[in-house]
Amino acid sequence: TAFEALKSIHGSGRSAADVHIVCTGRTDDTRYPAYFEDLTKKVHRLGIGNRVHFLGHIPKQDQIQIMRRSVAVLQPTQFEGSPGGLSVSDAVAIGIPAIVSDIPVNREIKEKNVFFFKPGDNVDLEKNMRAILDSDSPCPDKEELLRNGLDRQMRMGERLLEAICSILEQSFP
Repeated sequence: TAFEALKSIHGSGRSAADVHIVCTGRTDDTRYPAYFEDLTKKVHRLGIGNRVHFLGHIPKQDQIQIMRRSVAVLQPTQFEGSPGGLSVSDAVAIGIPAIVSDIPVNREIKEKNVFFFKPGDNVDLEKNMRAILDSDSPCPDKEELLRNGLDRQMRMGERLLEAICSILEQSFP
């Protein structure tokens, strides 16, 4: 989905010619052993091999440094164990927009800089990519990032307290 959106976006809009996708993470999957090979073939078939970079599993700090210099983080997954996966949490923490598939677990993400697209829909993803490329939103400064982080901590603490109180009420009516 992301590669098809990249193919469509190339050569149009502001800075579209310089758009690259950097992929990190494991390149093997025991559930579908040929998956990575199929992805690389698709990238070359689409003619975008010079704009897609597979780095494999890299240290977390390296991944975050790549994010810090990126326009956005893409998470085109069709299934996920946690909302957006940890890469979206990292993007939110450092103030980078994230574009994530609109699957139920990802809808738990309640951040202003997270955008959703229909799973498997490269046209919808492309629309989100173009919107971010064409926006002039400044990156938040350290103070704003700190405030946002503290707000998230407060909301999380409130949700945890609600959950604890609910369990206690059920256990000790």
